Amino acid sequence: MRTTSAKGSARRGQSRRVLIGALAMGVASIASVGRAGVITVFDNYKPNFGTATFSGQVINPLGPQRDRDFANAFVPSASGIVTELWATVTMVSGVNQVDLWLMSDSNGAPDRVLEGWHLVNQMGLRGGLNPPLHVVGDGSTFIEAGEMYWLVSSAPLPTVAQWMHNGINDHGPVMYRENNGSWNASSNDLRGAFRVDVPEPATLVMLLAGAGMILRRRVRRTA
Repeated sequence: MRTTSAKGSARRGQSRRVLIGALAMGVASIASVGRAGVITVFDNYKPNFGTATFSGQVINPLGPQRDRDFANAFVPSASGIVTELWATVTMVSGVNQVDLWLMSDSNGAPDRVLEGWHLVNQMGLRGGLNPPLHVVGDGSTFIEAGEMYWLVSSAPLPTVAQWMHNGINDHGPVMYRENNGSWNASSNDLRGAFRVDVPEPATLVMLLAGAGMILRRRVRRTA
């Protein structure tokens, strides 16, 4: 019985990996094609990814330097698998590395990391006309309309970075933490600039159907 159970668990794990892999390929395909087939569920940019010019949330501020992360909350306008995400985080000094984490909410604060991205040499210099950071989802993160989520930015010391404020006077829940401690509400609730996309419903159905076909074929081969 233990052998049968172990085989069943292995097959279920393999099936899950195949399903996520198939969804990831579909998400990457959508991202490479362009804007057709996607819905923007949160966006506080001005046209052409415009932001505030100099003001923003300072990650790892000096005087003395603290290890500080910033979190900006959003509520998606539609449900779906995260396909793409943009955030304008710029470099002030130090090493050009930054992490973005999409996190769930618990009692009005960031809780669990749903998906994360580590970016190297992608930040432009603060004050320049820099494009936003751009990441593509791996197909594993489903967000629900009406639920709160958090986008978090973190950088390794001694890097100092700045998440530029949005340029449309968009306010919402903003939190920070220092040295991986508890989250605290920021005194300034002007959110950093970012955008989140998911597939439109018809595209999501096609993605799921395609992933199901791949999964069934793999199961037949291993049966």
